[in-house]
Amino acid sequence: MALSDILYKVHKETQELDDTQKKDLAFVEKFYTTGIEARKPFERQWYLNMAFFLGKQWVTWNTSKGQLEEPPAPSYRVRLVANRIMPTVLHIVAKLSQNRPVYKVVPNTAESEALNDALVSEKVLHHHHQLNSQDSLNQDLFMLNSIYGTAFKYPFFDAFAGEHLPKKLKVETITTLEKNPKTGKEETTTKEVPLTDDDGKEQFYDVYEGEVKEDVLDPFSIIPESGAEDLEHSQRVMKLTSKSVEYIRERYKNGIYVQSEPNAGVSSIDNQLKKLMSDQNITKSVSDARGKKNSGEGFAILKELREKPSHKYPKGRQIIVANHVLLHSGDLPYKFQTKRNTLGIVMYCYIKVPGRFWGKTPIEDLIPIQIEINKTKSQIIEIKNLMSKPKWIAFKESGISETAITSEPGEVIQPKFVPNVPEPHIIAPPSLSNIFSQELDRGNQDIEEIGLIHEVSKGTSPPGIRSGVAISMLQEKDQTAFAPIIARFESQEGKSGTYLLELTKEKYSGGKVLKIMGEDSEIEVFDFLAKDNMPTDVQVVTGSALPQSQTARQQLVLQYFQGGLFGDPQDEAVRRRALTLARMGGLDTLYKDIAADEKKAERENRMFERGIVPGIDTFDEHNVHISIHDLFRKTDTYMHLRQEQPRVAEMIEAHVTDHIINSAEAKAQKAEAEARERNTKAVEESMRGELIKDLAQAAYLKAKTENEETKSSAMVLDEIREEENKGKEIYKDKKKEKKK
Repeated sequence: MALSDILYKVHKETQELDDTQKKDLAFVEKFYTTGIEARKPFERQWYLNMAFFLGKQWVTWNTSKGQLEEPPAPSYRVRLVANRIMPTVLHIVAKLSQNRPVYKVVPNTAESEALNDALVSEKVLHHHHQLNSQDSLNQDLFMLNSIYGTAFKYPFFDAFAGEHLPKKLKVETITTLEKNPKTGKEETTTKEVPLTDDDGKEQFYDVYEGEVKEDVLDPFSIIPESGAEDLEHSQRVMKLTSKSVEYIRERYKNGIYVQSEPNAGVSSIDNQLKKLMSDQNITKSVSDARGKKNSGEGFAILKELREKPSHKYPKGRQIIVANHVLLHSGDLPYKFQTKRNTLGIVMYCYIKVPGRFWGKTPIEDLIPIQIEINKTKSQIIEIKNLMSKPKWIAFKESGISETAITSEPGEVIQPKFVPNVPEPHIIAPPSLSNIFSQELDRGNQDIEEIGLIHEVSKGTSPPGIRSGVAISMLQEKDQTAFAPIIARFESQEGKSGTYLLELTKEKYSGGKVLKIMGEDSEIEVFDFLAKDNMPTDVQVVTGSALPQSQTARQQLVLQYFQGGLFGDPQDEAVRRRALTLARMGGLDTLYKDIAADEKKAERENRMFERGIVPGIDTFDEHNVHISIHDLFRKTDTYMHLRQEQPRVAEMIEAHVTDHIINSAEAKAQKAEAEARERNTKAVEESMRGELIKDLAQAAYLKAKTENEETKSSAMVLDEIREEENKGKEIYKDKKKEKKK
């Protein structure tokens, strides 16, 4: 048996309230009833929007029942769904969440200390965004905004989150009359005494560190006051939350009187769609446990009414009710709500309609077009079915049953021959006209136009456009169509960040360890202590969340890099800066050595802030360390440190000087090595020249010798030939003499 059930038995079954509490309860219930009734016309559109987004596009609204339903249809009726709304919404969400907004905290003054405090506040805000998965929250926000037209962000402090701390003793304050030993008179005294159970044992309760959190709410969770045009100028607002009875009984003293409500365990949209969708897609409600009076099962709706500060309620008012039970009535939960005169909830509209509280979404205009597309495609399939299996006219006298004619190949049909009775024959089915394809084309064009989807949005260029500049201009035009939506988002996001920091200032006054993961996956851990003058005003840089083409950005950076606007393109640092601006991934891998030194230098900078100055290492890339440390020495943090801890500043200067000296020695050693290498190359070149010269001279002498030998051989040959000729002449002379 649960503890809540045991506690329930010892209390009365009905809550006893005084006149003021009864008025508060009646006020909340009336506000809820009136607000729900005023919201019903908009709820009908929200239900339709979600149903069409989920692909349930043949539904209609039953006015008498106040719910969606899918009318029955004959078996041959085709109800095709070609869902164009879901991809359109996903396209919008992808565009709106493409870029992260850039948050800046406004310093309280222009002094260096205030500027440094603003930087610390930005780190704190970054911590909260990582803790609450801000990217996912914003995607959920844009999704709800695109479907319903309105969504909300709700910053709050969760006292049951964070690190589990040692349990604390439960105490109660009692007032007694005691005799003062000095005066002898009885005086009223108050003191805290431990709470004990029936066995006399002291009771303890769990304690947690607590975390500042943020949640996204759909429009079903908010009820505005009558006549309100926006949340900022509203005096009151009600937030609805479905919670388990067990949760309510554990969190609120009067929760023991709360019983479960039917269908409180599922959302409003689930209640509407549970008859249209399969059970696996619907959150099943817990069975009604009202009959089990001592049971902690089931769910109930928490109705939290917030009211801004006024003359009657200087600190505002918060009233919480669940199933006609008053759980709490008091001041607004957070001090910043009184300070800033706010309800503490931020409202986001996709399209703000003047004079109306609720926003508008393009889905409202897409639904009629989607209906016509579905009808047209369904009619095409029905005509196709008639062509493949047409209708027949067969008189009863022919003796052919209704099931005799099928689409079976080779089927033999044997009708009876009856005089004067026409033979069975086909009714010519309607032909497919060009108007069907034309209607589909027009419908698709209308959906893309309303959903702000163009050729460049889909990665294709319009016909006749080939110029890269023209395509870039079209892409920019396509993206700036979301500028009004992004501008409103950035404005409201600044308020959301402000409320988060205000909660931090209020709840983290005792100090807390915060963790931040940077873009280079480097984790920074620092001790944070909220100060009274902590800056909390947050602004989002205008246009920072506007969608931008990554390809166009990279192309622009490349042009600037090649043009030398970033510096010498041959400089490695300039190249890396260009790749960083182009948002190229994997830079840590590409510049692994440099990235390691940068991270090490950043860690040393954070150690400097804590008054710790480490020594340098022989393996440091000194130029990288000098550059990172110089950036730190130009900050307000270092200026403040130099004023408050001059000894630490001197040690930092000595640390950087060591890097410079080692960097100079390294440069000298490098220059000496380069000079030695140059001398070696010169000697090698000189020796190579002498060798070539010797080889050339040897070749010359060889050629000369060979030439002389060739000449000598030629002279000998000439002498032999001359002697041979002389011998021939002598032989001829002797032959002549014999004849004579």
